[in-house]
Amino acid sequence: MMSQIPKELLQDCSTREAFCFALHCAECGTAWRSRPVRFSRAGVDPPNEGKRVIFDALYKREKEAALLRAPVVPVMGEKVSSV
Repeated sequence: MMSQIPKELLQDCSTREAFCFALHCAECGTAWRSRPVRFSRAGVDPPNEGKRVIFDALYKREKEAALLRAPVVPVMGEKVSSV
């Protein structure tokens, strides 16, 4: 059985280009990292302050969506594979 990772346990490794999250296993010390999800406006420089506000709002919305799609963690006793 699989369960969703509580988001307070995830470390945010995101940049302005892509969203990525990590989790460190307290038992074995292994670091698990989600696959990066590219920001839809990565590499685009907003031409004015109005567009920057829109980009910031879009970034926040896409980051939250990427967090919700972060990988699931196996329940103890199941085989674990790295992400």
